[in-house]
Amino acid sequence: MIDLGPIPKAIFIGVNDECSLLEANIIDVAQNFWPDRASGKYLLAWEKMLDIIVDSGATVDMRRSVVLSRLNAVGGMSREAFYYLAERLTWKKVLGEIEFLDGKTLSFRVGISAAGPIGVGDTVYDNRLWGSTTCICRYKSKGAALDAALRALVGRAQNYGTVVFFEVIP
Repeated sequence: MIDLGPIPKAIFIGVNDECSLLEANIIDVAQNFWPDRASGKYLLAWEKMLDIIVDSGATVDMRRSVVLSRLNAVGGMSREAFYYLAERLTWKKVLGEIEFLDGKTLSFRVGISAAGPIGVGDTVYDNRLWGSTTCICRYKSKGAALDAALRALVGRAQNYGTVVFFEVIP
C-alpha cells in the first residue's frame, strides 16, 4: 500500500468519523423519533410542537398517549415535525434543500381514520382521526442512502394520518 502522507489519512479518518456519526443519528431518529416510541428529547419535541402541557406525574407511556391523541385530533403531523425530522438527517430548510408543502385534507379512510362517540371526560378526541392530510416533500437529493432514510422516516407519517408525496428538486 502506498502511504500518501498525513493529510489524506486525516481527511479519510475525518470522513469516516462523520459517516459513523450520521449513521448513528439515522438509527437514533428511526428508533426514537416517532410518538409511539419517543422518549427523552424526542418526546419533549413532540409535546412542544403540539403545545402539550406536561403533567409532572405523568409516565412516559401516559405522555406518549397524549401526543398520539393530539396528533389524531389535528389529523396528522405538522410541517414543524417534518422539518425537525429532516434536519436530523442533514437537510436544511434555510438553504432550500427541503420544503414541505401543504396538501389537501382527505375524507375518512378505512384503516387509517377512526370514529366513535366522544364520551364524557374524553379529551383531545382520544385516538379519533376524523380525516387525514396530505403533504408534499420536495427535497434535493443527498445520495441514495440518505434519500432512502428520508423517504422511509418521513413516509412513516402515514401511520399518524398524513399521506406524504415525494418530489426531488433538480
